Amino acid sequence: MNVIYSRQFAFVVFLYVLGSAFLNVPESVIGKDVYISTALASLIGLGILHITIKLQGMYPQLNIIQIAELVLGKIAGKILNLFYIWTLFMLAILILFDIVLFLQLLYPRSPDILLSTIVLLSSIYVVSKGINIIGRLGDIAILPVFVLIILAFGVSISLFDLVNILPVLANIKPILGGTIFAAYWPFTQIIALAILLPFIIDLDENKNLIYYGYIIASITQIIRSFLVLGVLGENLIKISHFPFYDIFLMLRFQDFQRIELFFFLLFVTLVLSVLIISHFALTLSLQSFFKLKNYRALVIPLALFILIFTCNIFPSDIKFFAAYATTVIFFTLPINILYPLIVYIAAQIKMAKKESLGGIRNEG
Repeated sequence: MNVIYSRQFAFVVFLYVLGSAFLNVPESVIGKDVYISTALASLIGLGILHITIKLQGMYPQLNIIQIAELVLGKIAGKILNLFYIWTLFMLAILILFDIVLFLQLLYPRSPDILLSTIVLLSSIYVVSKGINIIGRLGDIAILPVFVLIILAFGVSISLFDLVNILPVLANIKPILGGTIFAAYWPFTQIIALAILLPFIIDLDENKNLIYYGYIIASITQIIRSFLVLGVLGENLIKISHFPFYDIFLMLRFQDFQRIELFFFLLFVTLVLSVLIISHFALTLSLQSFFKLKNYRALVIPLALFILIFTCNIFPSDIKFFAAYATTVIFFTLPINILYPLIVYIAAQIKMAKKESLGGIRNEG
């Protein structure tokens, strides 16, 4: 049976919100007050999550692609859905490139194409198995991931310097800029999970669990940003691509010289989870868009497209950062916010008209 429980989905949300942003801290470009930007951005993501859950409650048997076409009309709905699908595709590309970039820190001689292929094969296998296996993986991964996160925070405190976080609120403009970066990656990317909501069989009864999963993940990200700033300082986090990972490179214990390897499993699990979920969401979205009976026929072709586009769009990390900072974020962030908002407003208007017509008929 292709179903998932709210508890499992809450675990998926937790893993997804942490994701690759747990390592690279996109909002770290602002330096000071990075944790404030993280907190503000998490509120934007919470609003997106709330809208999508409310929308799903209005049309429990449909996914967001189908809802958009229903409330906006086929033409307008399909156009808006294309933007949504495009953001999912770009997200998958960004995540694949990011995880390969991280893996090359440990396997510097391995070709990009080899690492990308291995990662995508893992995603193909899980996505082909369906929503059940994703829910079970969430059940299995949540405890070790949570324990490793607590340990990671614990060992990081030993390097924390209070001077690095002062002064607080020194400049408002950088905080707003950092909020935009963090809002895109990872918080508003929660919209990718909207396509999975129809699979939740107890959404009405236990939807609060999903909010809890998101809030705990957001608090974890805020603590991460606070620790990264306190340990590395403003100048270092601005030039580091994986600030949180760099903390472990600085740590040395008497009997364990390479402590960063101990947390390698945590980092890979988080980033790979985001890729798998994004791949699955993209596959389901295209299935619904083209009204196909089986999504599995799309799994491998989509993985190949993701691989090809990743290798061609981002041939180097320099072009990756330039494209992310100047192009991708400012095109996809508005879509992440406006797509669910437009569909929700249209659904509310449609519902209001339906109730109004029902009232007129009753009076007649």
